[in-house]
Amino acid sequence: MKKTIFLFLFLTLFVLSFSQNQWNQIHPYPTLKNLHDVHFNSEEEGWITGNGNDGAIMYTNDAGVTWETQLSGQGAPYTSLFFIDENEGWAGGWKCIWHTTDKGNTWESQSVPDVDYIIEDIFFINHNVGWAVGINNTIMKTTDGGLNWTLIMNSNSSVIRFSSVNFTDEMHGCAVGGFMYYDDGFIMITTDGGITWSDVSPPDCYGFTKVIFIDSLTGWVCGFGGTGGQPAELHNTTDGGLTWTKHVIGNHTWFRDIHFVNQDTGMILDDSKVHLTYNGGITWDSTYYIGAYTMRRLSFWDDHGCYSVGYTGRIIKSTDLGQSWENVGQSFGSRIYNIGFFDSYNGLALAGTFLLYRTENGGYSWELDTLISNGDFYLLRIYGSSGYLLNTNSQIMKTSNGGENWVLLDIPHNTSYYKDLQFVNENTGYLCGNFGVLKKTIDGGITWEDKSLSSNHNFTSLHFLNDDLGWMIDMNNKTLLKTTDGGDSWNDVGLSNVRSMYFIDENIGFATTFGGVVYKTTNSGVTWEEICILQHPGSVYFINEYVGWYFMSNTVYYTYDGGLTWQDDQYFEYTSIRSIYFLDDEQGWIAGDNGFVATCDFTLDISDLVNNSTTISVFPNPVHEDIQIKLHDKQGKIKDVKVFNLQGQQIIHFSNFPEINSFKFNVSSFKSGIYVMHVKLEYSDNLVKFIVQ
Repeated sequence: MKKTIFLFLFLTLFVLSFSQNQWNQIHPYPTLKNLHDVHFNSEEEGWITGNGNDGAIMYTNDAGVTWETQLSGQGAPYTSLFFIDENEGWAGGWKCIWHTTDKGNTWESQSVPDVDYIIEDIFFINHNVGWAVGINNTIMKTTDGGLNWTLIMNSNSSVIRFSSVNFTDEMHGCAVGGFMYYDDGFIMITTDGGITWSDVSPPDCYGFTKVIFIDSLTGWVCGFGGTGGQPAELHNTTDGGLTWTKHVIGNHTWFRDIHFVNQDTGMILDDSKVHLTYNGGITWDSTYYIGAYTMRRLSFWDDHGCYSVGYTGRIIKSTDLGQSWENVGQSFGSRIYNIGFFDSYNGLALAGTFLLYRTENGGYSWELDTLISNGDFYLLRIYGSSGYLLNTNSQIMKTSNGGENWVLLDIPHNTSYYKDLQFVNENTGYLCGNFGVLKKTIDGGITWEDKSLSSNHNFTSLHFLNDDLGWMIDMNNKTLLKTTDGGDSWNDVGLSNVRSMYFIDENIGFATTFGGVVYKTTNSGVTWEEICILQHPGSVYFINEYVGWYFMSNTVYYTYDGGLTWQDDQYFEYTSIRSIYFLDDEQGWIAGDNGFVATCDFTLDISDLVNNSTTISVFPNPVHEDIQIKLHDKQGKIKDVKVFNLQGQQIIHFSNFPEINSFKFNVSSFKSGIYVMHVKLEYSDNLVKFIVQ
């Protein structure tokens, strides 16, 4: 029994390590998906909602250092959040409202009308009476804390969208919105608890996004300007919403949120900045940039401290009423072009407009690097402890000691930027670019020799294995070239429509085409075999002959049989993968748009999980047809043989054997891939991996 449990756990570890998502997003944290709403009780404790199509509610009690997902998997985003005190709150989304009374430790689904809508805002005047508004002209009300919601207004397929609701008492309230936000905004008020509504919209107004009331008479609404660049909507009332006065602040085209901490002091959230008033909204002269874009909502925990959330996972915080802001979980939100690491902790990334960032914790957080001068840098390459940075002034910054010291080297001026850079060792390196440009150094970059080809080439990618052997992609002709003499001469390897390539060693290499075809060579590119078609163009990266990845925009496929089969894809929303870097065969990073960084750590490998026992031999491996098991001990006995695939499913089982110490069976009906064989002997259990080609 103990052996059976041990075997089961062993196989479970094996399957989990190779079938689960390998790439874990570490920046931005906790998500890259759009955030819609936020509420904080204090600087430390708060909630965020959103997370794309598969919504989530997340909670922190340490100011965003760590987050706990409290509710997810409903198949739709959570777009609104409201807490009436530090424990009780509601969250709304697609045809749903959820309720908690214990800070989100448990969320319960509430009974809502079965019509089409998305809840955009929720407001409770006390623990029992509340309202919810949303798209399709939707208004709902509850008088029992949400146990039951009554539909007051709804029109399926309506273009009318309520975006915000606010009440000053149980009878008097205001709801605002527009025709899908942008055009023909409206303000509606009620004096009977939301049963009936009156339109009090100012003339020629555009969509409104937020309404707040400071007291029973004084209120504010903000929203979008028109599609023709009209100023963003900002109106206030001093008579409970009966009449509204328009205010114009500069030429801003939209306001997302507005909040007053008292009668005099208020804040408007713009797309990338905030505007402050200290005189009750008479003037809004103080403007501060927040260092982020497409922010949606504000949440104040006191008169000076607030959080804001927005698209692509942006979370920012201010403790001085918006005069300065810091990122929470995201060091920057721009596109990462190149990423590389000197060790498990220290790395560099080129992002945005020629900006260099440094990490000292494996990519979880980044700081703008101001120590390395002579920018602007546009290309980064790291090989072991050596690093290289190309700038726009035809120069290289070089380090040989993991980034502790850098030296500046001049490179030959080129009419356009070099497309790729590779150093084979400390001395030998190559630069390539458009118009057939190819440069070589054999003294570590001090001097460069011209190895250029004809000007009809556009060289975009280099891959050298040693001083002599290398490959280069010509993007103009979409061909792959090879040299065996250090770049003195080049030959076309005979592949067309080439998009990417990667070589494991002098013989084994892979290439992809713009048609999504993957090719493999085992003889240094003399011949190529089409091994699969993945339909869409992408790039490949392998860490050995069997384990590799195919990167296609924001999707990653992986293989454990040398590209013969590709496993379930891993999809990342709101990004495209631009760069991959492996420190060794066990630890790697990918990076892309919106500050996206993910890492995989192969702490368990096939060799760790599967015992290639010295008790038995399994051959041939890889195998096409018959595979044989042979015991080293002539007196040993084979008792049982089972074969599993990577999903843990038993493929075949043998229990009767013509010979006691040798057995052969046929695998020609198996799909190509990696399998695990369990060979049970009299006194031992053996797990052996084998590959069917």
